[in-house]
Amino acid sequence: NDTAGGNLLRFSADRSEQDDTTQINSLLGYSRQFRWTTAMTGDDHDESRRLSMDYSFSAGNWQQGVIRVYHLKHETDQRTFEERAIAPKPVEIERRFQYGQDLGGLDFSIFREFGWGRSEHRIGLGGEWVRTDIEELRDGLQTSLLDGTTSNVILGEEMPVRDFPNSRTNEIGLWIQ
Repeated sequence: NDTAGGNLLRFSADRSEQDDTTQINSLLGYSRQFRWTTAMTGDDHDESRRLSMDYSFSAGNWQQGVIRVYHLKHETDQRTFEERAIAPKPVEIERRFQYGQDLGGLDFSIFREFGWGRSEHRIGLGGEWVRTDIEELRDGLQTSLLDGTTSNVILGEEMPVRDFPNSRTNEIGLWIQ
């Protein structure tokens, strides 16, 4: 939307979602890792959302000024099922992997052209602040097909487990060009 001064204000929103269901047949009975595997399936869900506001402007002798505020969120939820019915100790293994990233920020840039002596120059100034939150978790359950007992220890790992800690990162940058 153009403003009264010829500047531009823009709002944007995007959302995407994807679901995939997979039945893996090519690995069944193949190699050392899957030699006892008789069934393997996956169910994946991904969702992303983005909101942003941009204000493009000129101020005095400065041109191409932009102020942008944005927020991005992405979530992944993967579930897998593996049956090892012909293994010496037959089991079913259910696993779940969850990952989330939440990112918000603000950036600014502006440019100016000027002459100095017999040459023309262009200078730019800007900065950005970004905050990122990341969460991740793996979980699972192994069930004996002989007696129905369950265990949260899968391939030597006790579930649930994090491959890295949930974290928050703040980044700040300033630049001159």
